[in-house]
Amino acid sequence: MKREEIYQAIWATPMTKLSKELGVSGSYLTRVCEILNVPRPGRGYWAKLQAGANMKVPALPPQRFGEPLEWSKEGGYQGTQRFTESAPEPSEPRQKRRASGTGTHALINGARKHFESGRPASEGALGEGIFLKPYKKLLVDITTSSPALVRALSVSNELFNSLELRGFRVAIAPHAGGLSRPGIDWHEIPKEPRSYYPTIWKPSRPTVVYVGEIAIGIAILEMAESVLMRYVGGDKYIRDSDYIPPKLRRGERDWSWTTNKDRPTGRFRLQLYAPYHHVSWTRHWQETETDSLESQIPSIVNEMRAMGDELSKLVLAADRKEELRRQEWERELELIDRRDDRLEAKESREQSRASLIKLIRMWERAESTRRFFESIEVRLGELPEEMREEVSARIALAKEFAKTSSPWDVFLDWRTPTELYAPRYPRDDSEE
Repeated sequence: MKREEIYQAIWATPMTKLSKELGVSGSYLTRVCEILNVPRPGRGYWAKLQAGANMKVPALPPQRFGEPLEWSKEGGYQGTQRFTESAPEPSEPRQKRRASGTGTHALINGARKHFESGRPASEGALGEGIFLKPYKKLLVDITTSSPALVRALSVSNELFNSLELRGFRVAIAPHAGGLSRPGIDWHEIPKEPRSYYPTIWKPSRPTVVYVGEIAIGIAILEMAESVLMRYVGGDKYIRDSDYIPPKLRRGERDWSWTTNKDRPTGRFRLQLYAPYHHVSWTRHWQETETDSLESQIPSIVNEMRAMGDELSKLVLAADRKEELRRQEWERELELIDRRDDRLEAKESREQSRASLIKLIRMWERAESTRRFFESIEVRLGELPEEMREEVSARIALAKEFAKTSSPWDVFLDWRTPTELYAPRYPRDDSEE
């Protein structure tokens, strides 16, 4: 069903009845309307309408870029708009619904409980397990430890509000949009990528901000630093700087030992990236002990349009390059197809020719056999009477023995080259 069809149905049939007709629950249908940006009747609408009240039906709002165009029970959400070269300017700033940093953005609302109820942080190799790992995968893109969770949500909320107040929509990427989130290094001092680095939590779909038609991925991560840790007590690690050596008796040994481990710093990095698989583009801002991420938000928001223009040019250039590669690939496939077509046509000609030659030889043998029996039957009258009957019986046996398929039947079974294989491309005159 397209957005327009759902809009018409939702205002013509009560939600409970329509959900049964579609075979889904009412809450699921409500979610469909939210994702497709389709307004739905409020509580008491149908009762007031039945009582004769003049109820106003809101218009279907224009589709925002990145939102699906249609929904099906089997296939989910489909048909998002494609990025075009003539990208429109961002919409005018929305009417101020909430002050920057004070309201709760829709992506932040309810996110805390999912982070706190996820997998507990535990000791792991190379930092795995030091960050919260919620079970819910369709969640705002935040990577943080438990002590820094509240501030991570606060920073994200202030950033999202500031962006939306400037007319840039922040949302989770649609299912059918083809947008993806690359792996991001969470170390404060980036390390060389290695295949054995563990994968920390990341959402199933990226969080993006739409600058016109272009989507820019947003990830907020608490950074980790390498810390010298000491293994003590047989079951835990502590910072080596906090370690107080025990008083040992003569002959006793301290069985603790040290190693470097990644530990959260409480400082955050904002990573912007291209969520398009064929484009490599990133920008990041990270906190220091003297410069917070909140203080950098105004300048980040001011740069957003310029970054959108920069990324859109890269996406268009990559699209053109992909199109050229696709055309080249199609040409190569056509060359291979033409080659196979020529081989098939050549084989069909050879097969037809061989069959015709075999038919000619069969016809010659049949004609030779026929002339032989005609000749012998003509000369049968030259034999004496007592031999004629015996020779005539032998001729009948010979005819029965020499009997083969009729050449006419074989001739009707013969096929021309085009009957064996119909070429898909015109034949080159230079071909035999």
